[in-house]
Amino acid sequence: PMQSVTFASLSDLVEGAAPLISQSFGGLRTSPHRAIVEALESMKTRDEELLKTAREKAAAESGTEPGSASSVKYAVRLQRRSAAGFPKDAAVRALAALVPPQHTVSLGAPEVTILVEVFKSLCGVAVVPGYHAMHDFNLHAA
Repeated sequence: PMQSVTFASLSDLVEGAAPLISQSFGGLRTSPHRAIVEALESMKTRDEELLKTAREKAAAESGTEPGSASSVKYAVRLQRRSAAGFPKDAAVRALAALVPPQHTVSLGAPEVTILVEVFKSLCGVAVVPGYHAMHDFNLHAA
C-alpha cells in the first residue's frame, strides 16, 4: 500500500516521506534535510558529497513544530530489492529523525509502521497503522 513513490535516493525518500510522517504522527521533529544531516553524521562511513548538499539545503529550510499528538509506538521497515547501493542504515535513521520525540520505537509490537520498499531505481513509502497486528499482511499467518 504505497502512499508515495519517489526516485531511490536518500534525499528523495526523506522528502517524500516527510508529509506522510507529519500527517500520521502530528508533526515533524526536524526538517527533512536536517534529518538527513543527522543520519549521515551518525554513520561511520558516509557520502561526503550528499552530506554537503544536505547541509546546504538544511540551512535554507525553516523550523518545524513537533506537534502534540498522543504517543504511539512505531517501527521503520525497509526492504531493498536489486538496489544494493541504497543506504539502508542512513535511510532508517533519517526517517526516525523525522518522527516527533514523544513517539517511541518498538520493533517487537509497533502500533504504526513506516514501510519503505526500494526496487532498482524506485522507492515506495507508506505509513501503516496496525501493520504488525495484521501479521505484515500475510494471509497465511493470520
